[in-house]
Amino acid sequence: MTTYAHDPIASTIVAAWPTGAGSLARRVARVPTHVDDEGARHLAQALDDFSARAWLGYTDPGLVAVEPTVVARALTRPNLPCDGILHFSEDPVEEAAHAVGRHLTGIGTSGFREAIGREVAAECDAVCAAERGDLSGRAQQAVALSRADASPVQVAAADALFQEIPMGCERLFTDVEPTAASVAGTHWLQAAAEVTGTLCDRDPEQVLALADEINGGSRMVARRVLSQLVERSAQDVVGDLIRAAVLASRGYLTIRPEGLEEEPVVTLLDPACPGRCLLEGIVDGIQACFTVYLDEVTARERPGRDAKWSGLDWAEEVRQRFDGAVRGVAVAAVS
Repeated sequence: MTTYAHDPIASTIVAAWPTGAGSLARRVARVPTHVDDEGARHLAQALDDFSARAWLGYTDPGLVAVEPTVVARALTRPNLPCDGILHFSEDPVEEAAHAVGRHLTGIGTSGFREAIGREVAAECDAVCAAERGDLSGRAQQAVALSRADASPVQVAAADALFQEIPMGCERLFTDVEPTAASVAGTHWLQAAAEVTGTLCDRDPEQVLALADEINGGSRMVARRVLSQLVERSAQDVVGDLIRAAVLASRGYLTIRPEGLEEEPVVTLLDPACPGRCLLEGIVDGIQACFTVYLDEVTARERPGRDAKWSGLDWAEEVRQRFDGAVRGVAVAAVS
């Protein structure tokens, strides 16, 4: 979501939003001289609330919907107190727009009101673009959010990035929505585990356990994904993991009935950023497969040498072999 602040030195309202690699900021409008600092901060807070509710329509489309015309009407003709009574809209996005509009009512400067109106419209447009799978421009902030349902457009974009670099790249975290990237990534994780498992004569899940022995650590996210992909689709596996983490972030504990007992479902993901956490786990799993692949190839072709001390040129040569083999398996699996 976009966050807003009042800069009292420059007397402006500023907006900032995440991009997956730092945040971008822009000046929204200069605050009229007759508006005090407290009033400007309250307006910034109302804009914060509007953005949070609008992006809820992206992450949880079943809860709220963003209707730009409804928002524009609420902004310019907000519900105002009448005889001490204030009517609130049941639609959370519309009500947030009413709240911004009420703050603007006492500000007589038309230019300032119009600038805030353009800002609210730009935020609505960003949400609607993200819902279509277009993360260009301001809609890029969707990469910092998590939704259970992945856009087919975004899944295809992420798959193309994995096709280019099977072991993952920074653009997976800055150019595509993390849930969609995770759905695409599960396919490449499967391929990497199959390639490495075939080389080492191990089951795919054993490959990650072997990587833990070589490098330490625990690839619990990647292992959970691989184990569930045996009988379920990537969309279902990723969606369930994201939903469990989102519920945990809201203070809910989901339970799975097991006979007469109930077993808590514990999320493996960081509830604060489940999509990115899942994607990081999948990419780490692919890279862990390469660690095992490199170790095995080095043992076969350079007996007595440790893969860690065989040089960058050797590692790059083996990486290219690994990438080629993984691409071959990944492409064959969908053809």
